[in-house]
Amino acid sequence: MHAHTIAVDGGPDRQVADLKDLKSLLAEFRRGGGEEVFLNRDDGSWTAVLISGDRAFVSLSIEIDRENYFAVDPDFAGADAFIPFRLSNGQVDEHPRSSTVTVDDALASIEDFVSTGTRSQRLNWQQT
Repeated sequence: MHAHTIAVDGGPDRQVADLKDLKSLLAEFRRGGGEEVFLNRDDGSWTAVLISGDRAFVSLSIEIDRENYFAVDPDFAGADAFIPFRLSNGQVDEHPRSSTVTVDDALASIEDFVSTGTRSQRLNWQQT
């Protein structure tokens, strides 16, 4: 398994020993009402999740192809309102509702990234 570090809500980097360790860290994050998770992989790839209410913005960069992606909701229909996401540095980014997924799917995609090193197959992705 590649080495991973995780930063939660702008806190210090923590080593992720294995998938069980990651699940424990993500459960702690959920209990604490966290809003931002950033996971680095030792090959330069990373994924980030921002949370606002029941929606999450997920971005991903795979070092092998040096491409950036974000998850989209293919089932969304309706007015594409913008959702504000507060970053750990206080900055507020807004993303269209169609460019967000459920929090559960977003956090599961982090587990998939640790396991596979690539985009989660449970989400639909758009290249930036």
